[in-house]
Amino acid sequence: MLQLTLETSALAGSVALSSAGRLLGETALSADRRNASELFPAIDALLRAHPYTPRQIELLCFSQGPGSFTGLRIAATVARMLQATTGCAVVGVPSLQVLAQGVVDEMSATPSPPQRIAAIVDARRGQVYGALYALESLNGPLRTLSAAALRTPGDWFAEISPAIMVGDGLRTHVDTAQNAGLTPLSADSGAWVPRARVCAAIGWHLAEERKLLQPTEIVPAYLRPPECEEVFEQRRAAAIAKRAGASS
Repeated sequence: MLQLTLETSALAGSVALSSAGRLLGETALSADRRNASELFPAIDALLRAHPYTPRQIELLCFSQGPGSFTGLRIAATVARMLQATTGCAVVGVPSLQVLAQGVVDEMSATPSPPQRIAAIVDARRGQVYGALYALESLNGPLRTLSAAALRTPGDWFAEISPAIMVGDGLRTHVDTAQNAGLTPLSADSGAWVPRARVCAAIGWHLAEERKLLQPTEIVPAYLRPPECEEVFEQRRAAAIAKRAGASS
């Protein structure tokens, strides 16, 4: 089974091509140009290098969120388009699980691989998207202890300690994490950036478990509406209230 994987949940994205769960190649997308401008050329180059055509893709996995609103929307759109044109199966992979699994892959050769991993992404407004995972086997998927949700750092950090923590949410909340007894993974670690090859491995396991998405389910996992939508709704509600007050 030919598998294409899209990881565009962060600023620096990547794409991977696999066959029967074996990685064939991975291409990084530069952060300064964003995911949209390079995604299709990267997919085309990967397919040509091995060589395959888009119609031979049988499984598409994409990092479903939470993460970059634009990046998640792009990946979901490509997944819907490819399923509609080729009939391929589609799997949505939790983006925070990709981050956590990256820590396991990086530290698997150490004497004591991490047993509990917390992944956090900055959600702004003093909040993070966070999830907690447990390592049960180096060769198997992580077990979800606390599913991805919008979190208040101080309270949630205290609940999940001890654990190793990874993700760009540490840029703002590293002191809070340390004070709660968590172990922040250094920003120099490659695990801070979610990788398509890691997403591909998780997606393959989910496909084997038949956790496939129906067309209506191929949507980003935002967990919170984009800020522009929230502002629009607030202004609309204020305008309605103002008109109601004027007419009374």
